[in-house]
Amino acid sequence: MIFPEGTRSPDKEIAFFKRGAFQLAIDANVPILPVMIDGTGGILPKHGLIFSSGHHIRIRVLDPVYPSSFPNYTPEELAIKLSSLMKRELKELRIKTEVQ
Repeated sequence: MIFPEGTRSPDKEIAFFKRGAFQLAIDANVPILPVMIDGTGGILPKHGLIFSSGHHIRIRVLDPVYPSSFPNYTPEELAIKLSSLMKRELKELRIKTEVQ
């Protein structure tokens, strides 16, 4: 598992994806399995050392992104593609959660 942002987001939004994970996927010619984990910031704040309870976490596993769908992408292009996908999905996940 690789966290392409490299750290937790300070504002609960998906931040800039670093290229390393995507370079690995391209070099190894393996699929990427995007997994979104939302709501963990309240459990252990970015610079905190104490866990807290009572927070809801949402996890969504998206469809794999196969190498055939990114044959000539640079790591930067692939990072942008996956970031855009995950931002859309996170927005949808949060909307569905609010409605329920």
